[in-house]
Amino acid sequence: MLDAAKERARKLELSLKAQEFFFEAEEVESWLTEKNDRLQSTDYGRDRDAASKLLAKHKALELELDTYNGIITEMGHSAEKMVGNLFIKNNKKNVINILRVLFNSETKSLSCDMLI
Repeated sequence: MLDAAKERARKLELSLKAQEFFFEAEEVESWLTEKNDRLQSTDYGRDRDAASKLLAKHKALELELDTYNGIITEMGHSAEKMVGNLFIKNNKKNVINILRVLFNSETKSLSCDMLI
């Protein structure tokens, strides 16, 4: 009976970690969408002062992207651990892979947009 309780506790802990992961993934996806919308703006400033302010905001965004890159890398490691535990069902494994592809395509898109 004690072993069954320990196994249930382990599965509940893994389930909690999975739910936390998916919550964080949704937050990152929302952040990426928000930043992508900002990068699609055609406002380049009407004068030198406005252009300088926009450039400063752009540089801050580049720093944010670097920060989120670290977060995404860590999330990838967490996802691999969860998948390695075989607790997450196959459909959730697919969700993790889709999130990775989405993040990679979004960051490439953001990086390319920054170069323009």
